[in-house]
Amino acid sequence: MSEAPQRPRFTVDQLLAFVGMIEMRNVTKTAESFHLSQSTITHHLKSFQQVLGLRLFEQVGRNIRPTDAGMELASSARAAVSAMRALTDAAAGLSKVETGVVGIAASQTTVSHYLPDVLGEFLAGRPGVSVHVVPGNTVDVCRRVASAEVDLGLIEGPLAVRGLREHRLARDEVILVVASTHPLATQGRVSRSDLSKVRYLAREVGSGTELIAEDMLKEVYQVVSRIQVGQLDAVRSGVLAGIGFAALPRLAVQNEIDAGRLAVLPFQAHSRWIRAVRRPNMSGPAAEALWSLMRNRDWSRVAPKPHHVAG
Repeated sequence: MSEAPQRPRFTVDQLLAFVGMIEMRNVTKTAESFHLSQSTITHHLKSFQQVLGLRLFEQVGRNIRPTDAGMELASSARAAVSAMRALTDAAAGLSKVETGVVGIAASQTTVSHYLPDVLGEFLAGRPGVSVHVVPGNTVDVCRRVASAEVDLGLIEGPLAVRGLREHRLARDEVILVVASTHPLATQGRVSRSDLSKVRYLAREVGSGTELIAEDMLKEVYQVVSRIQVGQLDAVRSGVLAGIGFAALPRLAVQNEIDAGRLAVLPFQAHSRWIRAVRRPNMSGPAAEALWSLMRNRDWSRVAPKPHHVAG
């Protein structure tokens, strides 16, 4: 026989004030978000620290920031708030998925090319459901899902956090591209030695595509002249301007290839899976319904057919 749950020493208001401060790092903004006075929020925070016996925040100049202990407790606190929200939703009759909020973190390629269609299908006939989308790279997405900042995630690379569940949605491929006016665009064969002499435009650290690019280029990745451009759109623009070559998802540059503005280098493409990720225990029927739709829909019409090149 299982034991009854132990009553916590802190209150729900104290927990909410703590999570609010972790997210906003500002007493005034936290108070406004809860429609409470600053003194009330301050009281909740002081009481929360007292019952836990920990210093959770520290004053740095005019700013307040979490201590190491505060950051350690942040994920558990977010998960507790998420669980309370799920209970509230269920009590309000959300089993029919008529209302609710779903948080999604998604990488840049999936935000632009995979997420819109499925959200359109999911939200049709559900005017009471809201969706909050947070863009980020694969590492960011996995971290946000694991810490209960969002309900679901869409990623391009392998899981970056243990303990998450994943479902493979569609095959995608990463290719090497240059502007159609670039000297490499007309070569019948391109070797890694050729690439080492050309400037490389890189995505941000933590990008699933960038991890694949490192694997594709092997030793060349460490020695090639590199410009850390960052976001996908910026990299694509740099390539179109003739600055150098880049490794990009085919889906993200297919229009430019079809228009003759970009050329695919004759180099072995890298096939990968686009994945949906979640925690084992998720919050809210609306999020569960969206997860179910993602798992059961046909994604083949989204992802382009691979065009493998022998390397």
